[in-house]
Amino acid sequence: MTGEDLIFLNQGRRAIRCDGFLGARLRPGSGLPDGPGGVGDCMLLDFGKGFFAVSDSSDRSPSFSRAFMLRFAGLLEGLPDIGSRRPFSDMERIALQAEVEFQSGKILSERSLTESCTFTGVLILKTETGWQGLVLHTGDSLLLQYDPGAGTVRQVTQNNFWMVGRTSRFFQVEYISLTEQTRLLLATDGFSCLNAPAPGRQEDLVRKLFQEHPVEEVPDILIDGYDVRDMAKDDLVLVSLCPARITYRDQRVILGGTTSHAERSFREEQMAGHCEDHYVPMLKAEAA
Repeated sequence: MTGEDLIFLNQGRRAIRCDGFLGARLRPGSGLPDGPGGVGDCMLLDFGKGFFAVSDSSDRSPSFSRAFMLRFAGLLEGLPDIGSRRPFSDMERIALQAEVEFQSGKILSERSLTESCTFTGVLILKTETGWQGLVLHTGDSLLLQYDPGAGTVRQVTQNNFWMVGRTSRFFQVEYISLTEQTRLLLATDGFSCLNAPAPGRQEDLVRKLFQEHPVEEVPDILIDGYDVRDMAKDDLVLVSLCPARITYRDQRVILGGTTSHAERSFREEQMAGHCEDHYVPMLKAEAA
């Protein structure tokens, strides 16, 4: 296998890389007065199905995002046509959107009085007319799309107050056209805490990083170079993608959506030196 065929895990950074295709990282928040709480932000990286998502649940029920990611991963398992290398026809693409909306409605209808989370994901599809991304979104997490031809970054998703646990359907379900050079960035709302060179200009920063760095390095650069210091901050999940470079493999990763007990255990493992800051090939057994 070449480096591009492998998924790399960095336990110390809670990060994933797949050279040329994907970079992802979870950065817990800070500022809780009573020590480490749970981490409500979560990512789902389903390499077998070509689906990648972020979610953010409340401090009151931080593990709800993970629970929903697991439920949604189960939904994807029931869609045997996705994750194949064959191109979809226009009719198949339309039918797939309808099926995803119908099936997701079933699990979204399982309402909760006490738990909720955001959800923003993209399903990568090769079609007869080129690459497409099926966007599924509700809440205030976001998806940014970088178009190298025009040199622009736009926010694909619309912020809203519909939350998983409170709604029976996604706020936004639509296809976006992708090129061989398109880059995508999925982020939870902790993204707004990053120190961009000018206030409110995170999109300019993202464009600069996609122009100058490999896609798999972008989350690390954003967090290591532009994260706020010495102040309370929200959890943050970042997933950067070059969709046309996808190579399907039977691995799925879910990081985040942890309880306070799980976070204390992780901190103990870090202090004991068991979570080194190195990217190493991830075994299939290590995937969630």
